[in-house]
Amino acid sequence: MENPMERSRVAETSKAAGRSRVAAVSLALSVLAAVLWLNGCAPGVPAEGLGLYSDFDAARLAAVGFPNDLDQPYWWPAGEEGEWGILYDDEGVPYGPNTYYHFRMRLDHPDLVVTDSTMTGRWFTMNRHDRSKEVMFGRWLELHDLAHEEFKKLLRYEPPMKIQIYVAPTLNDYKKVCGKDYWVMQVADGPFIAYEPMRTLWARRLALHAIRKGVALSFLDLKCHGLLPPWLRMGLASYLAEEGNVLEDYMNQFRTDRDVISSPQEMMLHIHPLYDRDTGRIAMYNAFLMSWHLAEDYGWSKVQDLLDLLEQGVRFDDAVPRVYGVSVQRLLELLDPRVSGDPTRPADGGSGVSAPSTGPAGVSSAATADTTSTPPASGEAQGER
Repeated sequence: MENPMERSRVAETSKAAGRSRVAAVSLALSVLAAVLWLNGCAPGVPAEGLGLYSDFDAARLAAVGFPNDLDQPYWWPAGEEGEWGILYDDEGVPYGPNTYYHFRMRLDHPDLVVTDSTMTGRWFTMNRHDRSKEVMFGRWLELHDLAHEEFKKLLRYEPPMKIQIYVAPTLNDYKKVCGKDYWVMQVADGPFIAYEPMRTLWARRLALHAIRKGVALSFLDLKCHGLLPPWLRMGLASYLAEEGNVLEDYMNQFRTDRDVISSPQEMMLHIHPLYDRDTGRIAMYNAFLMSWHLAEDYGWSKVQDLLDLLEQGVRFDDAVPRVYGVSVQRLLELLDPRVSGDPTRPADGGSGVSAPSTGPAGVSSAATADTTSTPPASGEAQGER
């Protein structure tokens, strides 16, 4: 006859082995997910007049969708000695994956400080809890450092303080702190970023998007002193986080009973605050589309110039004419998703959403050819892209 105590011991051993396998897989994913950054797949600062993704022409966008290197099957190349590559900043200090932890082993890094309740690196400090192991928090911190160094160049800004990170142990904790549900992956306010549970984000294959968007939102808040309109703040953060395909996928739920392409005015009603899942996601999608066209059609360098003026304290309404040569109202008309559309779903491609021939206030879809009122095309190459 089988001993009940022996059966219980075997069951507990099996459970422990299962938990260990899950932890090992989660750790492997957290390490491997950053490989494309290490291989230079994240965009560098483009030449003047080009967007960050100028290699995505109309045919490629229609075929594969928006850039989404952060959600591809990951692989990690070995260096000459068979070890994973390490990145170094301008001062020769290592940053990014494998600088705080190697597998499960904590490394000796001059900026890493670990206590029972916190973990602090060079540019970020974060809470710890017992829902995730120490090494998982270390990986989270490494990926933030990676985004910090990239956005420092793309946004021409470096925060003067350490940014505070809060990773919620549970979704209920996240709701209590932020008042948001799972559909808002992170909330940022200046030097503070809060995330829903990291285990949830890894499981949804959204962790790298969430981290990049959180860091982008924080940088934009600090650089622009709150002068950036909510729609452009959210849209640029989604653009930098390569969130286009994620948002596009969400729209499939709504396309059966509504038009997900909205006017800038309607989008602005729902982009801030984000209070409703359906209207909020549609608003984020349209804000992303407008920011995509702003950066890709007129060049990332102009976005940088606009943000630099806001950093100097220039009002948005005054900065736009100085950079783009048109009023804010005219810029909104040119970026109206009903006119510019979603480049991944061309009107003749059976998407069910086609850009109308006439935009708001009688602005036709041919308005971008009006050189007297349209921002100058980047390097005169707009028509070639």
